[in-house]
Amino acid sequence: MNYKGEILFILSFPWYSLFQRVHQFAKLFKRENFKVTVIERREIVRLNSILNKMNFTEHNLYLDKLYSIIKLPLFKKLDNFQFRRYIKSWFKSTNLKKRIIWLEGIDPRIDYKYLFNKADKDIFFIFDVSDNFPEFYKDSKTKNLIKEKEEFIAKRSNVTVVSAKALYEKFKKYNSNTLLLKNGVDISIYDEVYSKAKDQFNKKFPQFKGKKIVGYHGAISWWFDFSLMQYVIEESKDLTFVFVGMIDVIVRKEFSKILNYPNVFYLGVAQQKLLPYFISLFDVGIIPFKINKLTVATNPIKLYEYLAMGKPVVSSALPEVFLYEKEGIVKIAKDFSEFNFSLKEMIKYSKDPSLIQKRRKIAYENSWESKFEILKSLLYQSNSI
Repeated sequence: MNYKGEILFILSFPWYSLFQRVHQFAKLFKRENFKVTVIERREIVRLNSILNKMNFTEHNLYLDKLYSIIKLPLFKKLDNFQFRRYIKSWFKSTNLKKRIIWLEGIDPRIDYKYLFNKADKDIFFIFDVSDNFPEFYKDSKTKNLIKEKEEFIAKRSNVTVVSAKALYEKFKKYNSNTLLLKNGVDISIYDEVYSKAKDQFNKKFPQFKGKKIVGYHGAISWWFDFSLMQYVIEESKDLTFVFVGMIDVIVRKEFSKILNYPNVFYLGVAQQKLLPYFISLFDVGIIPFKINKLTVATNPIKLYEYLAMGKPVVSSALPEVFLYEKEGIVKIAKDFSEFNFSLKEMIKYSKDPSLIQKRRKIAYENSWESKFEILKSLLYQSNSI
C-alpha cells in the first residue's frame, strides 16, 4: 500500500483499553492514509479487559502494527530494553518521508532521551498531554520523576498538545509551541443513531420503560466519587441509575456495593459504535468525579458524547465543564445535595426540543474532525502531512 506517511504512537497504557482520545486521532490519521504503528505498555495479564469482557474490534481498524512492552515486576530493566528494541525496529522498517512520533502518557521506567537521540531531524514530535499524569502515582519520588520526564519531552517536542486549560498553563512554560486542543466527539456515529428510531434499542431493556434514567458511561476508577453516588441513589429512589463502562479492578468491590440498590443497573462495556444507543436510554448524563489534582485538569469526553445525543448533563465542579454551564444544558453541582437536586431539575428539561438542539450544537462545535483540522494546519506548515 502506498502510504502518505507514518505515525508512531508511543503509549504508557494499553492500546486495547477504552476507546480514547489517542484512538480517535489514530482513526483520523488512518483516514489521511498514514500507516499507524503503536508501542503500548501493558501488564502480562490484561485483567481489566478480561473481567470487563471488552471487545476491541474497533481498535484493530486503525492499527497497522503493534509492539507491546510487557511490564515485568521483577525485571524492570527489561522494560526499557523492549522499548529500545522496538524503536530500533521502527526506524529500520520505515522509509517514508513524512513521519510523526506521537507520545501519549509518561512511563517512569522508559528512557525517552534514547528516543530523541535516535530520531532523525525530519521526524515531527507531538507530545499529547490529556491528563495530569503525575497524579496517577501516589509516591512523591515517582511523581517527581514523571514531572522531569514531562518537562524534558515537552522541551524536545515540536509541539505540545494539551486537552485542558490547566495543562496549557503548565506546559506553555516548557514549550512556547503549546496548543490547547480539547477533547471531542465522533459526531458522525451520534448523528446516525440520533436519526434512527431509538425505541428499537429501548425495547431491549423493557425494565426501563417509563423510568427516569440517570446514566453514566466511561471508566469507573479511583477518581469516581462513590460516596456521592451512594448519597444520590439513596435520596432518589424514584430515579433509575444506569452505568455503562469499564470497572477498574481496584474499585470493583466499591462498585459492587452500589449494585446492591434495586434502582441501579450495570449494562457492561459498550463498543464505541454502540455507545450512542446506550446514551439514548438516558434522561440525564452524569459526571460524578472527585475534585482533585487529576480531575481539575480533565476535559471529559463523556460531556460531549452526552450532548451529542441531546442529553442534559449534571457534573461535579470540574473547571473544564464549567465552561458549558447553562440552564437546561449543563449543571454544575458543588455538593452532594445540589447534585441530587440538579438531577431532578435537569430531567425536566430532558425532552425540550430547543434545548436538545442547543446541546447538540455544542457537540458539533467539538467534533474530533474539527480538532484534527486544527492539528492538520499545524502539520501542513511543517510539511509533516
